[in-house]
Amino acid sequence: MTPQLPAPVQRFIDAVNAGDTDAFLDGFSGGGLVEDWGRVAVGREQIRLWSDREFVGAKGTITPTAVQAGPGEVTMDGDWSSNHFHGSSRFVFNYDDVGVTAMRITAD
Repeated sequence: MTPQLPAPVQRFIDAVNAGDTDAFLDGFSGGGLVEDWGRVAVGREQIRLWSDREFVGAKGTITPTAVQAGPGEVTMDGDWSSNHFHGSSRFVFNYDDVGVTAMRITAD
């Protein structure tokens, strides 16, 4: 059974899995922030540069395996697969009604 995610986060994951960079970027609210194991990208252009190398551009897909959701924040463990890495990762999403405001990627 696929864990339930809040709608803004589910749309975000769907965009990643579809390989749709524009929809992925549109999934951010307020400019967005990504922290990937300590590397930080802020705003659409920095996030696009990071994603082109490491995320959507690396043909990445996420399969959620566990979700803990609270108001405005979701911690999701998932199986990540890309041209660079295959394995478990933890994704912490902050979100609002519009989209994801921040995504942090760490070891699970």
